[in-house]
Amino acid sequence: GYSSCPRLPPPQYIKTRNWGNCILVAGCLLSMKQGMEKCFCIDIETGTLFLRSHTSIRVVAKKSQEPDEFLLWLEEYADRLDSGKIGVGPIDVELRGRNAITLYPRFPSNSPPIVTEGVPPVSRAVTRGIEVIASAVYVPQGGTRIGFIYSIRVRLMTPDDDDYVSPSDRGFETCQLVSRHWRITNDSTGQIDRVDGQGVIGMHPILREGGYTEAGEDFEGTFQYQSCTGNIKKGSFGGHMKFVPETLKTLAGPSFDVELRPFVLDNQPAFLY
Repeated sequence: GYSSCPRLPPPQYIKTRNWGNCILVAGCLLSMKQGMEKCFCIDIETGTLFLRSHTSIRVVAKKSQEPDEFLLWLEEYADRLDSGKIGVGPIDVELRGRNAITLYPRFPSNSPPIVTEGVPPVSRAVTRGIEVIASAVYVPQGGTRIGFIYSIRVRLMTPDDDDYVSPSDRGFETCQLVSRHWRITNDSTGQIDRVDGQGVIGMHPILREGGYTEAGEDFEGTFQYQSCTGNIKKGSFGGHMKFVPETLKTLAGPSFDVELRPFVLDNQPAFLY
């Protein structure tokens, strides 16, 4: 539900919950429809703002002990929008044409690394004119089953971009994604999980300048998709994707790797949204 603006749940839902000293102030219907409770409530005695889910109750402002914590939480949200750290954009690849406020950190980001030394909250890499921007948000209502939802945005850069590479220099007019190869590092254990597979969530987009083609349908803008990491608390996510020049049917040369530069995973952010 991180791509849906918070809304109050239906009254019949509120009546079935024992909120104690808490007042419900916001909730996400999309998360609830997916079987994940996500409600924000304030303790009327202390002013503390909590995120309640089926799996946990979390304080949403990590460093705040102020009685007006809800206002601080809203101010931080507004500041992130105003500064461009988050923004309005397509929800996901399955809901094309629908925009919302998305909580994935955007590039460029002036936020310092959170967990792993030198790993930023949002990463960007350009390989042979293909730009890859990636980041993640923690999903406390998903428990260990989901962990983090990450967003990967891929596009073939255009002449208006500073890092533009012409078709003659990069060696192709279009290119197609063949496979993905992720490396997820767990800071707690030092373990590296390797994820290798064909395409991304069953898709093999063909990139062109200004857009892409997927399943025979043309789209403008950046190809993006979301998925989840599974059980991990803190660490980093990186790897590469394999592309071929032109398409899988009209190969114009050998395959090549496109970098996905590591970005941080942290389940203890300063604020939860």
